Amino acid sequence: MKFYTVLSFMFLVLILPVNGFSKVQETKMEDLIVKIDSISFGLIYVDNLEKALQFYQKYFGFKTKFTMDNETAHYGSAGKINLWIGSGYKKQDTNENSAHLSMMFEIDSVGTLFENLKKDGLRVVQDKPIEMQTGIYWLQFEDPAGNILEVLGGK
Repeated sequence: MKFYTVLSFMFLVLILPVNGFSKVQETKMEDLIVKIDSISFGLIYVDNLEKALQFYQKYFGFKTKFTMDNETAHYGSAGKINLWIGSGYKKQDTNENSAHLSMMFEIDSVGTLFENLKKDGLRVVQDKPIEMQTGIYWLQFEDPAGNILEVLGGK
């Protein structure tokens, strides 16, 4: 244990100053900030491309603009939102309490989507859409790959 302590000391005292690192530079927080201008497109990683395409076409009107990577990925749009849907990924065991990054789609009727998802036997996280403020509802649900999506909109 003492040998490693001596080596660490030698590195800090002898080697760093020789290589020009004797002075530690301060980094200001504002020097680290990169401004986000917009979201270019959403990326959706799936285990079964066919099921995912059917889901996003049926519920959100996804239209493929072009395919990529030997047709294992589709780039297109759902309304005004550009999406990349790519296959070959392993389905993860996650739930709404897992750490994750989500997309929230703004839609016209959360209630209609809720009824259609339930009718088709897809997993919906909440028992019913939650009213966030007067006339604005929120809902979480899974796509066929288990990705948790969120929507916000009218009843």
